[in-house]
Amino acid sequence: TARICSEHFTDDDYCLKEKLLNLPYYNKWKLKPDAIPSLNLIKHCNLDTKRNKRVERRGLIKIIHEHKQLNSKKNYEDIPAPREEITSEPQPEKNINIATQTERSDDLEKLNILKEELEDVAFAISLYAGGPCSYRLLRKRSYPLPGVSTIRRWAVKIDVRPVEKDNAAIFANELSELQCDGLENLVGFIAFKLKGKEKLGYIPNTYETSFSWIDHLTEGGLMKPADDFLMKCKHEAKIVKQQEKQAMKKHLPFHQISETEPTPSTSKEVEVSESEEWNAASTMFGDASSSFSVAVNPSVSEFELQSSSSQIQLQGWIQVAEHDNLYAKCSACVVNLKAKYSDLIKHANSNKHKNAVKKNEELKTSRSDVKTQLRQRSGTH
Repeated sequence: TARICSEHFTDDDYCLKEKLLNLPYYNKWKLKPDAIPSLNLIKHCNLDTKRNKRVERRGLIKIIHEHKQLNSKKNYEDIPAPREEITSEPQPEKNINIATQTERSDDLEKLNILKEELEDVAFAISLYAGGPCSYRLLRKRSYPLPGVSTIRRWAVKIDVRPVEKDNAAIFANELSELQCDGLENLVGFIAFKLKGKEKLGYIPNTYETSFSWIDHLTEGGLMKPADDFLMKCKHEAKIVKQQEKQAMKKHLPFHQISETEPTPSTSKEVEVSESEEWNAASTMFGDASSSFSVAVNPSVSEFELQSSSSQIQLQGWIQVAEHDNLYAKCSACVVNLKAKYSDLIKHANSNKHKNAVKKNEELKTSRSDVKTQLRQRSGTH
C-alpha cells in the first residue's frame, strides 16, 4: 500500500465524520476523495538549459523558413484559363420582327398607362373643383379617387382656370350663385323628405339657426347653407306668409296675387312652418314655381298644392329639376341623386301619392262648396 505524508495536507482535506460522531478508530485520519497536496511542496527545477534554448531556437528558424517559402511568388504556377468561344447562330428575320414588335407593344402599354393616369388626375382635379363636399361624398361611397391632400398638391402644378372658363361658357344661362346654392339645398331636402334617412346616411343637423328645407346633402348628411342665402330665405318666407293671408281673405288662388306688393316686414325673425318653407321655395325660384304646378297637376293651383300632401310637392320638384336640367348646375351628388335613389322616387309614386291626390281633390270640392255657399248668401242679401 502507498503511504502519503500528512505534512502536505491541510485539516480541511481530511474526513472528520468519525471524530465528530465519536465512532471507533476516530484517531485514523482519512483523506477526502478530492484532496490535493498543497503544503511543503518541492520547487520545480529550472529546465532552461543551453541545450533547450538551442533546440527552441532551431524550431523557430524552421517555422520562419517555411513561412517565407509560402509567401514567395516563385511557388505559384500560372493556371491556364480556358477561352470561351462565342458562337452566334443565324436567327431568322421573322423572329427578329416579333421581338421588335413585343418591345414596341411594351412601350405602348407603358404610354397608355401613363395616359390613363393623367386622365384620372385631370378627372379628379375637375371633380374636386366642382365642389369639395361632393368629392368627399364620392370617396366615402368607395369611389377610387385620390385624397384631398393629393388633389391640392396636384392643383398647385396644374392651372385649372381654363376648365372653369369652359364650364362658364357651357352654362352661359346659368342661374346666379345664390339661386344655385338654394336649388342644391332644395334637392337635398327632396331626398330627405322621401323617407330615405338610413339609405342617405342621414346625420342630425346641429345648427339651430338653419331651416330644414335649406339643409344641404353633402357627405351623406345635412349641412348649414351660406348666411346670405339663409337671410334671403327668411325674408321670402315672411313675404309668402303675408301673401298667403291675403289669399285666404280674398279666397283667391296663390298665383293670382303673387305679383302684389307685400306689406313691409318687421325686423324680428319669425319662425316658419314647413308649408311656409315650401311657399318660400316657390317664391325664391321664380320661374320654377310655374313649372312646379304644371308638372304635378295642371288643373291644381299653387296655393292648393301647398296645402296638399308633401309627396305631390316633392314629386313636382323632382320633375322640375329634370325638365330644366338643373341637376347639371349643382354638385356631383345632386347630379346623381335620381339615379342613386330611384327606389325612393318610386315610393313617391306609390299609394301615398294617390291618396294625396285624392285628398287634394276633396279639398278642392270642399272649397268649391264654400264658394257656392258664399255666393248663395250674397245673392239672398
